[in-house]
Amino acid sequence: MPEFGTQEPIQFGAREPIQFGLLGPIRAANGAAVAVLPAKERIVLATLLLRAGQVVATSALIEALWDDEPPATARNSVQGHVKQLRRLLGPAGGRIITKPPGYLIEVRPGELDLDAFIRLTATASSAAQDAAWEDASALLSQALGLWRGEPLSDVPSLLLQRNETTRLAELRAQALDARVDADLRSGKHDAVTAELRQLVSAQPHRERSWAQLMLALYRGGRLGEALAAYQEARRVLRTDLGVDPGRQLQDLHHQILAADPALTDGVPAAGQRADAPGRPELAIASEPRQLPADLPDFTGRDDEVTRLSEFLTTRTDQPGAIGLTVIAGQGGIGKTALAVHVAHQVAAEFTGGQLFVNLGGAASPLPAVEVLARFLRDLGVSDAAIPPAEAERAARYRTLLADRKMLVVLDDAHSSAQVRPLLPGGGGAAVIVTSRTMLADLAGAAFCGLGVLDTGASWALFTTIVGRQRLSAEPETAQRVLTACAGLPLAIRIAGSRLASRPRWSLARLSDLLSSEHRRLAELATGDLAVRASIEVSYRALPQGERMFRLFGLAGFGTLSLAGLAALAAVPEAEADAAVQALVDAHLLESPTPDRFSMHDLVRLYAAERARADETDQELRIALVRLLSWYLHRLHAAVAALGKLQRPFPLEALPIGVRPAGFTGVSAALGWLEGERANLLKAVDLAAALGLDRICAQLARLLRGFFVWSGYWTDLVTVSGPGLAAALAAGDERATSALLSNLGAAYGKLGRLAPAIDCLRRSLEISRTLGDKRGEALALPNLGVLELNSGLAESAIRRFTDALAINVELGDETGQGYCLHNLGAAYQRADDPGSALDYYQQAYRIRSGLGVLHDEAATLHSIGEVLIELGRVAEGMEYLEEVLVISTSNGMRYGQGMTLSSLGDGLLALGQPGRARDVWLQSHFLLVSLGAPEAPSVLAKIAALTLAESNPRR
Repeated sequence: MPEFGTQEPIQFGAREPIQFGLLGPIRAANGAAVAVLPAKERIVLATLLLRAGQVVATSALIEALWDDEPPATARNSVQGHVKQLRRLLGPAGGRIITKPPGYLIEVRPGELDLDAFIRLTATASSAAQDAAWEDASALLSQALGLWRGEPLSDVPSLLLQRNETTRLAELRAQALDARVDADLRSGKHDAVTAELRQLVSAQPHRERSWAQLMLALYRGGRLGEALAAYQEARRVLRTDLGVDPGRQLQDLHHQILAADPALTDGVPAAGQRADAPGRPELAIASEPRQLPADLPDFTGRDDEVTRLSEFLTTRTDQPGAIGLTVIAGQGGIGKTALAVHVAHQVAAEFTGGQLFVNLGGAASPLPAVEVLARFLRDLGVSDAAIPPAEAERAARYRTLLADRKMLVVLDDAHSSAQVRPLLPGGGGAAVIVTSRTMLADLAGAAFCGLGVLDTGASWALFTTIVGRQRLSAEPETAQRVLTACAGLPLAIRIAGSRLASRPRWSLARLSDLLSSEHRRLAELATGDLAVRASIEVSYRALPQGERMFRLFGLAGFGTLSLAGLAALAAVPEAEADAAVQALVDAHLLESPTPDRFSMHDLVRLYAAERARADETDQELRIALVRLLSWYLHRLHAAVAALGKLQRPFPLEALPIGVRPAGFTGVSAALGWLEGERANLLKAVDLAAALGLDRICAQLARLLRGFFVWSGYWTDLVTVSGPGLAAALAAGDERATSALLSNLGAAYGKLGRLAPAIDCLRRSLEISRTLGDKRGEALALPNLGVLELNSGLAESAIRRFTDALAINVELGDETGQGYCLHNLGAAYQRADDPGSALDYYQQAYRIRSGLGVLHDEAATLHSIGEVLIELGRVAEGMEYLEEVLVISTSNGMRYGQGMTLSSLGDGLLALGQPGRARDVWLQSHFLLVSLGAPEAPSVLAKIAALTLAESNPRR
């Protein structure tokens, strides 16, 4: 601990201006005279300054001084330290006022560096909103110049270091980010490059700094360095955190590869100002000013803040109109926090003041007549002058607001009927309403449905509460905690508060407590905050749909369609629709897309709790069997519509009352399969968990057709494992053989040759033991494909030829087309494109007559590739363009991605590198989205072309 010299009172008067400093070592000075304070007095002063103008409880000072180990004489000691601090501040010690339950320090405008910093950054934010980028940069530079080092660096308080130092450092980092953004907008990319390199070196996990560096380098004409910066960011994030760069950084990388003109649009030339015209100063708001304090750690919601702020401030410019917006969402989603934050953002525009009231929600709704009485008092009306009737009170209220630009915040509204009497009649007023229901019948309102925080915002909020240092020590464990909170701000705040108040707890301890789904809701509670209680308020207020809510939670699916929910609950779709709409209105269900419904993870846990409490085990099992049977028969109909049923087999019977509809064509079937993809994976696992072996095995077998069509090879591996185990448990050898063949083919496609060969040999052995020629004809060509990929072309040709003979014997034209196609691939691999073309053409003659578009397109694609190899590029391109039309029109995203890759090769051969890069970018995007193993090879083509173009002399 450093020495601070003699501790004599500083010589300045109580009413003279003082400079207080938190943005570095703690500071109290008057010109050259600086107060020299002992350690405990520095803690007391810092704690008071951090809440300047507010009463700081003695208990809070005790916690700051001694953390969780205060001495028995702590209260007396606090009095002693305050007395000593007053003495050392001299006459200015009178600024520290004793006020129950603690103390308050008076700080005037301009005396505290933190206040000045916040004021400058807020003004800079306004300048940025007006595109006055040079002004914004200058203001932010001035704000950053107030920093004298690490905040509170000489304040030896674990609590303040834990809770405040990180918060202050994050404010500085945000200001620095904003200043760099302003400089980039002003065209000063060269000037900030060196600074950004220092920033990413000091904070290598801050993706925004990497993005700024990449953009600065690219705009400076340093393409190779911009791409290298992305690779370095990717390496650091993968090595240190085990994660890939976020979507924003990935998108910027793709834009740079594609030389996207948007990256340089609007960037001014050197010496040209990027500013908009100057702006008038904001007016100062008058009383009443009832807004609660804004959260210092408010995080995320940038789009919502911008949209709501613009709406509230522009709508009020229209004569006779009010800016009315409704923020709706489930309990704990952060509606009030957003409303208060936005209200503070726009408050200066409303010179008539701000009114705020909590309307009580569904649990204890306040009558509008009572709220109107309170508002009238707040607006200066005496009790005797307040009319008795609601209509008269509403009329007086509107009259008082007619000439005032007033902002009204109505928090936790229960219904539109409760809100309507509280709306001003015009006069440039604005109203923000928060509610657990959408209040869709509130005329003239703009609606803002609030969802969960994304990963970045969740991390930012958690970091602000817990502290960066503590999280950086256990990043993976911190991520597990955040995963358990599922983006719900209330849950994150509770988890963070539990850690912040228990400095000896490890993150692992909290993670363990939250790891059990049965215990998670009980652990997400602290003080008067609890996730379970927040959800229960909405559940208890439901007019209908309680059983649908419980069954949805128990099933555990991410989303369900209306038809699926009707099967689950054994009710007609019309009845299911009424129940679902009630749940959506209460924000216990969401509808992310038409006819699909989802449930937040923590809401699902509560619903499952209620299901286990209110339903019998037999009732729950029957409901799940109904849903799985519905999925099985619907899947069968969809795969049949694609023409990809591998071989027929009898399905499990449908339960009474479950009637899945069929499909009118390929497009409808594929749309359903894509929409239900995640649920079909979940259905296999659920059937396995319930011991429904036949349903599990049949689901896994049927999914092969969809996954091959779309190139979802990893998904095929995922379902074939439990499907195979279920087939073995059921003693179904034919299903076992089929699933082994599917699993082997998928492993082979993913390059896992050893397990692929093992699976296919086992499948072949079972088929031969059973005398199952069809099974043998399936396994043989799959083995041939593996041998072909291993460089054993001759052996592969024998496999394909043997399988072809069996398929001819069976009269199976689908199998014949498959074998002929693979023979073409074998000869193509053996550098015999002439023979390859002959076999592909034989395959196409068969496949074109079967009506299976996937197979037909695959062979046409191969014909096009071979023609390009033979130098018949234009002819080959015609085939590939036909395949692209088929693939695009029929949802064959894997085939579409592979065809685009081949088209790019042809375009490059025709001397059109620009068009080649465009189609390769499309190909790469599609293949990455599918997790296809071919994606890296396409990216390599793009990178090679980009480097070749940037270095033409090479």
